Amino acid sequence: MRLAAFVGGSDSATVWAQRFDTRVQTGSRISTLGLVSVALGVGLQYFRVRNRTPGTRDDANGLEATLGFAGAAAFVGGQLVRTSAESFRGRAIWWYNRRFVSKQER
Repeated sequence: MRLAAFVGGSDSATVWAQRFDTRVQTGSRISTLGLVSVALGVGLQYFRVRNRTPGTRDDANGLEATLGFAGAAAFVGGQLVRTSAESFRGRAIWWYNRRFVSKQER
């Protein structure tokens, strides 16, 4: 369930929840792309090496290494983007809870 659907009612809470949802989706997509890249790099390396005869030298693994390292970097970057969204969630929940506080308590 998206946070914007949960806090719907308060304008400020909805704005911050939408920012949170957008940031989390972006981070998830980047992380997924990184994970697919790592899997593709490892898979390509496996299929290249599995049919090689013993003693055969193969130095052409630049593509696999690039996919692996770039994928790992993208995965970590996506997690950092998701972590940066936590402040938006906190603000959305604060605005959502604020509407339940009576005016005398403010």
